[in-house]
Amino acid sequence: MKRLIAFICAIAVAVIFPFSAAAKSVSSSEHGVEIDFPDDYIVLTTGNLSKNGEFVESIGHSKESLRKAMNNGNIIFYAANQNNTKQLHVKSWTTDFSERIGELSGLGDESREATLQSIKNILVSDGHQVLFSNIFSHDNCLYLKLAVFVDGDNPFCYIQYITVTGGSFYSLVYYNAHGYLTVTEQKEADAVLSKMRIIAKSDGGGIGAVTVIEIVLILALIVAALVVMFLIIRSFIMDILGKRVEPEVIPDRIKIKRK
Repeated sequence: MKRLIAFICAIAVAVIFPFSAAAKSVSSSEHGVEIDFPDDYIVLTTGNLSKNGEFVESIGHSKESLRKAMNNGNIIFYAANQNNTKQLHVKSWTTDFSERIGELSGLGDESREATLQSIKNILVSDGHQVLFSNIFSHDNCLYLKLAVFVDGDNPFCYIQYITVTGGSFYSLVYYNAHGYLTVTEQKEADAVLSKMRIIAKSDGGGIGAVTVIEIVLILALIVAALVVMFLIIRSFIMDILGKRVEPEVIPDRIKIKRK
């Protein structure tokens, strides 16, 4: 019985701390973004550059120059693999245009196509070559996806996913270090985007809808575990009390003999 109770307690602990072994996830309540990055990427924010000074220098930056680049580029998360051959940037910014649109998913088909064409025109004017583009939905948001080739002394490609929601732009950009995109790289970029979630921005004390659901589920599991523990302990106590009272059957009546 003691082993069984200990086992139930272990289950209760696992229920209370269900995410202790979960994959690494980073979030920004200020910008309302959550995302999971691949394990082989080092994730930088403007707040942890000092802790990752050696890596920052290894990718050709100082803490000050990278902080400035992130602020100027509206970069929330700057992730790179160990040899800096691939990078992932999560960005968010607000303009009069994004505030006017509000939600990209709210635009009609013609307006969506016009927005995509406007972005293409900007990129082409910078001398970049758009390899392909499309429009798709993810996590209740409409995204524009563009694959771009950038020529020069060190040519590279990138895939950019961009949406407008809540009156702000949100973007994930995947960069490589060569002048072509492999199928594997495209799948890796798509996989990271699939782990990106745009949540309600923090108002200083609010809780997002997803968080509320998670809390309710956790509390329900805790209650269920406690009920099971109560029933087991109650049964154990009843067994002990039962041993202290033995019925003796005699004709026409039951006599209780107490020890």
